[in-house]
Amino acid sequence: MNHGLEQVLHEPTRERNLLDLIVTSHPVMCHQTGTLAPLGDSDDLTTATALNLKANHHSGKRLVWLYSKANIESLHQHIAAAPWDINHVFDSMDDIWDSWYNMFIAICKQHIPHKFVSTTRTAKPWIHSNNEIKTAIRRKHRLHSRAKRINTEVTWATYRRQRNLVTALTRRAESAYIEELVNDVETGNTRRFFKYAKSALGNTSTGIPALKVGSAILETPEEKANALNNFFINQTDLPARNDPAPTFHPTTVQGTVLDSVQLFYPERELQGSKPNIVFILADDYGWDDIGYHGSFIQTPKLDRLAKEGVKLENYYVQPICSPSRCQLMTGRYQIRYGLQHSVITSDRPHGLPLDEVTLPQKLKENGYSTYVVGKWHLGFFRKEHMPLQRGFDKFYGYLTGGEDYWTHRRPNLYAKDPLAFHGLDLRDQDKPVLDQNGTYSTHLFAKKAIEIIQNHERSKPMFLYLPFQAVHSPLEAPTEYVEKYKDVKNPLVKTYAAMVSAMDEAVGNVTDALKRTRLWDNTVLIFSTDNGARRNAGSNWPLRGWKNTLWEGGVRGVGFVTSKLLRKGKRKCDALIHISDWFPTLLRISRSVSNGTKPLDGFDIWDTISSGTPSPRKEILHNIDPLHPKTDLSSLDSLHDHIFNPSVYAAIRSGDWKLLTGDQGLGGWKYSGTSGNKYEDAVEPPNKHLWLFNIRSDPQERNDLSVQYPDVVQELLERLAAYNKTALPPFWPSRDPRANPALHGDLFGPWL
Repeated sequence: MNHGLEQVLHEPTRERNLLDLIVTSHPVMCHQTGTLAPLGDSDDLTTATALNLKANHHSGKRLVWLYSKANIESLHQHIAAAPWDINHVFDSMDDIWDSWYNMFIAICKQHIPHKFVSTTRTAKPWIHSNNEIKTAIRRKHRLHSRAKRINTEVTWATYRRQRNLVTALTRRAESAYIEELVNDVETGNTRRFFKYAKSALGNTSTGIPALKVGSAILETPEEKANALNNFFINQTDLPARNDPAPTFHPTTVQGTVLDSVQLFYPERELQGSKPNIVFILADDYGWDDIGYHGSFIQTPKLDRLAKEGVKLENYYVQPICSPSRCQLMTGRYQIRYGLQHSVITSDRPHGLPLDEVTLPQKLKENGYSTYVVGKWHLGFFRKEHMPLQRGFDKFYGYLTGGEDYWTHRRPNLYAKDPLAFHGLDLRDQDKPVLDQNGTYSTHLFAKKAIEIIQNHERSKPMFLYLPFQAVHSPLEAPTEYVEKYKDVKNPLVKTYAAMVSAMDEAVGNVTDALKRTRLWDNTVLIFSTDNGARRNAGSNWPLRGWKNTLWEGGVRGVGFVTSKLLRKGKRKCDALIHISDWFPTLLRISRSVSNGTKPLDGFDIWDTISSGTPSPRKEILHNIDPLHPKTDLSSLDSLHDHIFNPSVYAAIRSGDWKLLTGDQGLGGWKYSGTSGNKYEDAVEPPNKHLWLFNIRSDPQERNDLSVQYPDVVQELLERLAAYNKTALPPFWPSRDPRANPALHGDLFGPWL
């Protein structure tokens, strides 16, 4: 954000941020004192103020600030919108410019609070100079030893009372000490303050202890910066502001209070350079198959990335592969282009219509290099439908819905369709890949993604779309991953868990490559599944249903976002989000425009994810599929036929309510553990065609409320009817024998 400030220090003029300049350049932070004095007539368009740098008095250098009067008001608004209360120090804008000391004190009050760390002994002078606390601590130690020795409830209760007393005394002394430090600074006595501040932050190069957080000793500038980031992320008492909380990055600026770190505003950085975008899409990955949801499956890399970012706990996808990918790429519901039935197959002449503008096309227009590694599954019957013709600069992967993980051929060894075409499905750009038979696809795609990252031209931002084959059928995994689950009895569960661990490791390798190449700090990484786990592999527990159903287990997806550009990370997001929302969201953070696209169904949810603001999305159309098999309506269901035919396979989420119609199947619940799969069937009438659930209070979809809330049923049926009026007829062409790879050199590819 430019407030009209310019720094002139015997070097070219550079635009900087006010708070960045204070932290890195303010002379008080260089152990000096002084105030700014206005130079020139206040009525002039530009007023210069100058301050002698006493630390460099021998060089004669002066730090000069220039500011335009026209920008003072915007500066005032910026400070008012800061995530801490800085205005209590100042009565007017003049006070801000009259006293840099006041600005410095206001910042230090927020930047040097001790409640965010447990520091080493030398960083707690309020303890070591207070005899009352030292006596209380010694007594606490004696009582603790006595309690362990005697081990009675009375001795432990006595110890706990003393421990609480020590905590209370320490907090009071700490607050008083910091208040004294601030008073010292306000009266011009900075010696004790700087001694305390440098001890608190740590400086191993000068023999002062490293920062200690919990049991971790933080020695490097990066570690100290992360500790400060964690403090701001975990703050709960900051005023609600529109401006992001500051984060900290390592710096080489020496001699300052914060000599290891500097202020860094993510929103301004986002505006300063276009971020890299890495979108990792897992295939058929279940809600309960990730470590942070309680799974026995080991996913340490995914868990760590999710912990550092924002976990999306109310995030929805489509119940099968192609529809999720279509909506990711277009930001539009599948009813808009006639793909509401089933998936795009390898033997039918259909695909994502060419008049639909794709996400990589828009990003490419805006200067991005665009790459896809992995599964396409958006059609290829004509060359115009191939990835390189839909906005991607590079493609390495396969075109169809699934294949063998090792041979890269389809159908796999376990396929049962006697009419399925046979052939190789692996390409590098437009060329077949013939030398990777025997290479596990998860490893292969991670390797190719890493090569792209390493060879990426740094002058351009990058969009890397990495749709893994994992953990789609067939169940195949390298032996070393299967061995990790030797105690799992069920062979299907064991192999599936191994596949997940292999994918987890691959994601970790990709993120490590981003860090090695120094792209990570300006990257937004999104992880998502395309639908829920299958009935026979993986688990969506405690959600009802599985892949290819509109129950929550089919459409509620695992997802998270991690990036240093997030305003507030390390949290869960319960806001309503849909996979179609990524299109406008990624256009926004890349500073692209949606000109030329058709009307979007997706919403820009960056502020929701990054800052925790409410989601603009209030409703999700899960699908309307008139080609799905129907059965006879009951007399009760036929009462609604004049609004929307409830025998049609459909579902909609609006607010906390979810309505399902048509032949949904009984669904059910499945739990996967080390002992195998445990199923629980739903008990419902066989011809039931209408369900209403309050998903907020009943995410497992066990309590149908359609009878109790007929008005809600009618309202949601009317919403389905309104959507259905805008839907294109489903396009489901017949199988085309010309698609047979035997006619095209044993390779799946365009045939028309």
